[in-house]
Amino acid sequence: MQKTEDAQGGKIRYFLACPGHCKTAFNGYRGPKDPLDGARVVQHLALAAEGRFDFGFYEYEEDEMKKVPW
Repeated sequence: MQKTEDAQGGKIRYFLACPGHCKTAFNGYRGPKDPLDGARVVQHLALAAEGRFDFGFYEYEEDEMKKVPW
């Protein structure tokens, strides 16, 4: 984390992500979504080029990133 921060001149981006209702032991595997699919939102936000996503709350549904309105 520190290496990344130093490489970006001390800038860190923050996002909120919702993986959705995933099949996990926590909910008795009742969620309709595979956890790997739920992790895609985090993957996209973490690896996106600076400026690709503005600040906000995001989810990955139907093979695309969507900003969740609040």
